[in-house]
Amino acid sequence: MRGFRVLRTLHVHGRHAAAWSCVALAASERRKESHCWSLWGSYDVGVIPGRESTLLSSLPLEKKAVQASDVDMVIFHGGCPDGFAAAFAAYLKRGTACEYVGIGHGFKKLPENVDDKTVAILDFSFDAQTMEELRRRAKGVIVLDHHASAEETLRPFPAENKVFEMKMSGATLAWDFFHGQFTRKNCPLLFRYIEDKDIWRWAMKRSKEFSAAQELELPIPAPGVVANPAAAFEPWLRLHKGGERALDAMLSRGTSIVAYQDSLVQAQARSARVRRLKAVPDQKAFVVNATVLPSELGNALAERGLQEGVSFVMCVKYLPGNKPGEGSWSISLRSLFGSHEAAADVSEIARKFGGGGHRAASGMAVRVSNLEEIFASEA
Repeated sequence: MRGFRVLRTLHVHGRHAAAWSCVALAASERRKESHCWSLWGSYDVGVIPGRESTLLSSLPLEKKAVQASDVDMVIFHGGCPDGFAAAFAAYLKRGTACEYVGIGHGFKKLPENVDDKTVAILDFSFDAQTMEELRRRAKGVIVLDHHASAEETLRPFPAENKVFEMKMSGATLAWDFFHGQFTRKNCPLLFRYIEDKDIWRWAMKRSKEFSAAQELELPIPAPGVVANPAAAFEPWLRLHKGGERALDAMLSRGTSIVAYQDSLVQAQARSARVRRLKAVPDQKAFVVNATVLPSELGNALAERGLQEGVSFVMCVKYLPGNKPGEGSWSISLRSLFGSHEAAADVSEIARKFGGGGHRAASGMAVRVSNLEEIFASEA
């Protein structure tokens, strides 16, 4: 206890003095550094005070057709941080005993080797016809998703084969399914930070800093089979094991990245143009080329659109194929649906093109040689 009294005395003279006393105490008692630092205060991570009630967990998962311990194939939303984090939650439970396959929205073809597999579909779902085919071929199927369009599509699908919750993301749904329902432990902060941006809640401290750093430090593989899961998940596993200390350091690195990203968003936003889709000619859209930061750019333009009579945003990028004619246009749709009466329900727009998502944030892939084909001639 003598070391603790010294720490309290020195702390009044500044944080660095407390830190040096902490190191001395750790050396004498062989305590972990994380325990020692907690004597003068926790890291600046976690839920913003007063926002705790906005977080949901511990879903009713009884009487489902699939047990977490039996899953040997995970199909997740490919190219998406929330989808890959959901796959990581499965990896923490199943490791290399499971196959991981990333698939984009609107893709209807099942992996060839689904026969007799126990499949968990995370942050994603196929159309109803493909899902019925999967249920016939697979040993067992469970869908964990939070997209409104998918819930509507799979309304006839048996309750034992699906879990939908709009107040959670794919990452936290997967954590709850693979871990939370058994351990009753709190969902790790890593998954909460991924959820925070994905459902645009912003209830976590320095959440934008996390998202900025995540793009550099937690890579997301391209859609397809994850050939080496141990290597693909290694950066995520390192952060997960590092706890609050590692997370705090990552958020600090994200601070300068946020400032740079803001400048990129402002520059890209200036190139946006107003157009109308043939499929929804009564609503105006901002259309912008967005190879980076589509969510941030889309949100910024959605707010600007309120003053300019624009009801939604289309953030567009081209994805080349391996052969002529195989390329597609990836389009992220954003609006302020729910907070402004003039904002469009973009999930309805995405559905017209075979895509889906949330009412304020959706996505779709368009396969046309010239994107002008989908636009009306006049704005």
